[in-house]
Amino acid sequence: MFISFLNIIKKTIYIIFTLIFLSIISSDHSLASNHILAVEELEISKEIDLEFSRNKIIDAAFKKAFYRLLSQILNSTDIKKLKNVNIREIKTLVENFKIKNEIFRENKYYANFDVYFNKKKIKFFLEKKNLFYSNPKQISVLFLPIIIKQENLYLFNDNIFYKYWLTNKDQSGLINYIMPLEDIDEILKLISSQENLENLDIIEIAKKYNTENYILSLIYLEKKKLNFFSKIKFEEYKKNSNLIFYNVDIKDEDSIATIIKKAKVHLNDIWKDFNEINTSIKLSINLILNSNDADKISKFENTLAKIDDISSFSIKKFDLNKTVYEIIYNTDPNKLIKQFSIYGFEIVNDESRWVIQ
Repeated sequence: MFISFLNIIKKTIYIIFTLIFLSIISSDHSLASNHILAVEELEISKEIDLEFSRNKIIDAAFKKAFYRLLSQILNSTDIKKLKNVNIREIKTLVENFKIKNEIFRENKYYANFDVYFNKKKIKFFLEKKNLFYSNPKQISVLFLPIIIKQENLYLFNDNIFYKYWLTNKDQSGLINYIMPLEDIDEILKLISSQENLENLDIIEIAKKYNTENYILSLIYLEKKKLNFFSKIKFEEYKKNSNLIFYNVDIKDEDSIATIIKKAKVHLNDIWKDFNEINTSIKLSINLILNSNDADKISKFENTLAKIDDISSFSIKKFDLNKTVYEIIYNTDPNKLIKQFSIYGFEIVNDESRWVIQ
């Protein structure tokens, strides 16, 4: 009798749960991408039992989405400062959500969630905690690891980091790693540069894979100490970094997996640091738009709303032929000008005035 009664409860929960969720899913709202931060295709599963709850499912999805978002916009040190954020506070940051591909199978519930966070609320939430968020795009990078042990080089399939780098996934997905193919010409070039590897520029190798971004990692192995030195080029940014690991067993896959995980977190942090938006910096610039074209004015003001480094803007003065905008921004002027060019607006200095072309 108990089993029969439990099955009835499960079926009742299923019907109620489905009807409620259908009403939520059917009320899909269009979301402007420049006002939200999206975490999509989040997988949630839960056993169906007497404690099965719609609210608990949604809360679990919100919390998982929140920390997935943090892995994309904060460096690893700052994420640790937010490990105990209350679910009530997380829910105030959510703009909307979708539930997709719901399945009830063998007393278990499965679904994919898309969770949309309010960008302004996230920025304000982090500012209150004196944290600055990053807004990096996904970047494709050639990754070339070289193990150096007793003056011998280990390349490609003779290199355990080359073999297992892509099998160890990181949560953020910010860096798309491209592993070079084993090319005899490249092998000969690397061997001939053995005495000067730290000054080697592999941009020509990277270009063969349709990118100018690269990470050249020189992995020095001495007994159980591993020195992970990397030469990094992310777009116009260049940096050298170094990680040291102790008690390393190069033949132990778990040990290598741990090193790869930590190295990827470190490399993600570097890319995020390059794209950090320091909202404590408030700079001002006046931009002149010489136009009375309503469409151009509208497009420009929409662009102002899309650029994350712009904190606010206002119209300082206008007449029939031009509008002067005061822009408050959080980055260096050259980066701001580059961001405008992405949206089709060139900023030029005309007799000490910044004019929009």
